[in-house]
Amino acid sequence: MYQAVTARVAAGVPYHVAVAIELPARGYAIRPVFNWRPPTLTWLNALAPSPAWGQAGLWALGLTVIGLWTVAIGTRIPRVTVAGAIVVALATVAVLYTEDVIYLHEVWAGLLIAASLASWSLRRHTLSIVLGLFAMLFRELAVPYVVVMAVLALTESRRREAIAWAAALSVFACFWMWHLSQILANMPAEGLRNQWLVAGGWPFALAASRSSVFLMLLPAWIVAILVPISWAGFWHWTDATGRRAAMVLTAYFLMFMLVGRADNWYWGFLVAPLIPLGFFGYFFDPARTRA
Repeated sequence: MYQAVTARVAAGVPYHVAVAIELPARGYAIRPVFNWRPPTLTWLNALAPSPAWGQAGLWALGLTVIGLWTVAIGTRIPRVTVAGAIVVALATVAVLYTEDVIYLHEVWAGLLIAASLASWSLRRHTLSIVLGLFAMLFRELAVPYVVVMAVLALTESRRREAIAWAAALSVFACFWMWHLSQILANMPAEGLRNQWLVAGGWPFALAASRSSVFLMLLPAWIVAILVPISWAGFWHWTDATGRRAAMVLTAYFLMFMLVGRADNWYWGFLVAPLIPLGFFGYFFDPARTRA
């Protein structure tokens, strides 16, 4: 559907007008307003001369994630640098091979979240905040990540950083209010409505987790074992990076347990790049880790 929206926008149709046409025409719900994705990704894809440009941009972002996390793991857990690089590469590259993935907002937002957290781990805080802002602009479901980063900065007495994260949230809030005004101005009078607050519980969180390449092809009972082990691994990774990853996963798992229908499993792409990294947390040793 968003490929069709992109084609309309490239032809000069305003984004929200295009979505107002395509959503009901393809049998999708037009209400609530969260069914209307933010326009950022569509604008960028529409500006590109061909889908190949979007694919190249996604590959560039994916390779950036691989590079940043390889360095971050090597700095925090030197013993697993090589294994970490392989895991990050496999988890990232496999997703990028699907051509139509350039239209999937959650994949872009998930890679931006992963790049942001790795940048923070490498003390590139300004870059981390900018990437977090872009993640929200691509998909509003990235907001929990930025909130977690802001709250942890505040609790750790990183006042300037907390203010910067809050500023990013404020910029996004202004963007979202404009987006909302355009939705309300273009929303058809009649159309389907669906519900996101369905409390799918832990089963939906596990289904979303299978967006991670390492879990896609495994039986459900194995996924049910591995996901909690990975999640706990981040809690064993007791420096600031591990603490943030653990809190981010916790925030998203809680969100998944409360919000999201069964067909929203692809929301898991928001945290898919992070899930396999949790297993490396068991190798974390504060006494042997470089600062």
